Amino acid sequence: MSQSVKLAMVMLSSALLLGCISATDLGLLASTTVEDVRPPGSRLTDSDSDRQILVTIDNEPQLDLRRAGSTIRGYFSSDAYRASPAARQIAEQLSREYGLARRDAWPIRALQVHCVVYEVPVSISRDSVIARLAHDPRVESVQPMQSFTVLNGPPYNDPYSELQHDMGTLSVSSAHRWARGRGVRVGIVDTGVDLRHRDLDGKVVATADFVARDRRAFLTDRHGTAVAGVIAASANNRLGIVGVAPDAALIVAKACWYAPGDRLQTAAVCSSFTLARALAFALERDVDVLNLSLSGPRDPLLERLVAAAINAGVVVVAARPDGAHAAAFPAGVDGVIAVLAAEVESEGQRSDGSLYAPGQEILTLTPEDHYDFFSGSSVAAAHVSGIAALIREIRPQITNVTMRELLVRTSARVPSTLGAPRLVVNACAALADLVGSSECPTMIATAATAGSEGLPVR
Repeated sequence: MSQSVKLAMVMLSSALLLGCISATDLGLLASTTVEDVRPPGSRLTDSDSDRQILVTIDNEPQLDLRRAGSTIRGYFSSDAYRASPAARQIAEQLSREYGLARRDAWPIRALQVHCVVYEVPVSISRDSVIARLAHDPRVESVQPMQSFTVLNGPPYNDPYSELQHDMGTLSVSSAHRWARGRGVRVGIVDTGVDLRHRDLDGKVVATADFVARDRRAFLTDRHGTAVAGVIAASANNRLGIVGVAPDAALIVAKACWYAPGDRLQTAAVCSSFTLARALAFALERDVDVLNLSLSGPRDPLLERLVAAAINAGVVVVAARPDGAHAAAFPAGVDGVIAVLAAEVESEGQRSDGSLYAPGQEILTLTPEDHYDFFSGSSVAAAHVSGIAALIREIRPQITNVTMRELLVRTSARVPSTLGAPRLVVNACAALADLVGSSECPTMIATAATAGSEGLPVR
């Protein structure tokens, strides 16, 4: 066993920025090779992020000429992609010359860079170090480490399907006559997911944990489990609920964690580094749709990765928070489909072109084979990711721009006290538009007049 892997095995903490741990199905947490320079026994705590910076160094891609002519997504394969000797040498030089402690490092294939986490000594201003590094020709990019939070908030034999008012609002059962997400891969960058939940049986085809090598924590995380349930809970298995795209395959990348004392799991947090690794993991697994039910400050590295995903043909859907943070990451990134909860109106939800979906008291999955109601734009975004999976089954090459135009064109115009009507997405109308059916426009007109079936506007 290499020294770097030995070092990685001792770093167990819910707030650790660990190396990649990927698996498929219930073979969860089989570790991959990671460069880790943290000394044995050291820990990264939430307070450390105030002293940490992310530095990227150019890392020449290791091209395989046998793959000449492949598409851009082909270059995001999971084949080994390592830091070059030159990149490693520069990382060491920067550490010595600027007096920085290296905490973690990892090559990002999608951007062809080597990303290093440094910790700035308390005796030095972090901003001044960033300013100096920004002018160092060896540095491809530099930025502070930032923190993000996840956003909380019958034709079926599934016993709880009648409690899913959101499925009626979205006309999902009518949409399922044309598509159920078969062959579509949906990436979920979030907390962990209960892979043992019977309503997710066989749904999750790849996982990675970029927080800690803690299988129990991964399987008992509530937020990611709830999001996964909205998107792809099994249909007609005589259990629980129905997902919007029940035949879709899920790729789960854990980048967010709960504080040690948060027993009720009320607020999960993520970092720039864990999110960057999770986004790149999703890209390497060729996801078709990427769900980001989280929010935080603008972040250059993460925005570049999201842009790379969009350029590679991935449809990116994100939860949009209220108010002043409307332009934050990831909902504010150009090309991302931003989604708000439709039921709640506030001064922060003025008409700005965002899409709306059900987000109040949504019945979904919780760990240990349970079910519960969730609220917030997190589940609203999950609904749109599920609809995007239905659309991509019929139109695999559809782009983010065309996808959003289709969703806007087929949305219900729900009256708003804040001005222009809100655009509440409708799965049936969107798919009917694709297949040339005239069955769903009547539902749209009715929804617009009545405030949308099953949708309490307040």
